[in-house]
Formats: sequence, C-alpha cells, structure tokens
Amino acid sequence: MLHYFLVFTLEKYRIGVNISYKYSVSLGAFDLHRGRFCKYGRSRRLEESVKIASSIENLDGVSTTYHPSIDVDILKKVLEKYNLGFPYFTVDLSRDSIWLNNSLTSPNPKIRKTAVERIKNCIDATLKMGGSLVNVCPMGGGLKEVCSYNSECKDLDRI
Repeated sequence: MLHYFLVFTLEKYRIGVNISYKYSVSLGAFDLHRGRFCKYGRSRRLEESVKIASSIENLDGVSTTYHPSIDVDILKKVLEKYNLGFPYFTVDLSRDSIWLNNSLTSPNPKIRKTAVERIKNCIDATLKMGGSLVNVCPMGGGLKEVCSYNSECKDLDRI
C-alpha cells in the first residue's frame, strides 16, 4: 500500500502555502504479515525490506509498525543508507494476544495502561526517528491521556 503525505512549506516573505507531495510505503508490504488468526507473506530482514522499498521509483520514505523491541538507531541507519525518509510509526494494538479483548477500551486497567505506555513509547521513538506523526486507530477512550503526553500533539479538543 503506497501512502502519501503532504509537506507544507511556509515561505518567510510570501503569503500562502506551497504544497508538495512525498510518497512512502509501509515496510510491512515486503515482510511477513501476521494477524491474530493467520499469517502470509515471507519473513525478511529489515535491510532486505528497505532495499526492496528503495527500488520503487519516486519513493521518498517508509513507515513501519512500532514494537517495543524495535531498535530505532538501526532503523535510522538503514534508512539513511538507502536515502529514505521516515514519516511515521503505526502503533500495533491489535495483533498480539494481549489485545484480543481491546486495548485502550479494555475493561482491564492493566491492559489499558500497557496500551497507553506503548503509544507513549511510540511517540518517543517517532521523534527520535525525525518522524512527524503517530498512526493510531481511534479505538475509543484513552486518546486524550495519550495526546496530553506530548505538548506537540494538537487538537485535543476534538477527541
């Protein structure tokens, strides 16, 4: 799945906004997919997936799913090697068995707390990568607590 994101450039002495498009793809497109009930595709090492992605014409960057075990420094080095940017992480709050009965909306306070902590860690990792957003499915309660974690989060009144 090819994603696109907008880059807004404000010019100091001009009124208006210049808009340019940049294209990214999820590294998951080149790896093993596994859900709660099935898996398909082929398992690849990080660098192999990034190398394949870098061969896509006009591709500016890649996104990937955030897991607590991800080594952000290695990911950053590999993307730099292949001259690819990094727009965002997607928080995985669905595939692991802990999330079978929801995450942010779980009746179990320990599971809700774990989900909030996972998102907070993802925010930190995204900032370390130089990314500009975190992709979270709006799964109900808990988003306000997560967004208030970092002062750069906007539009809290809409949650």
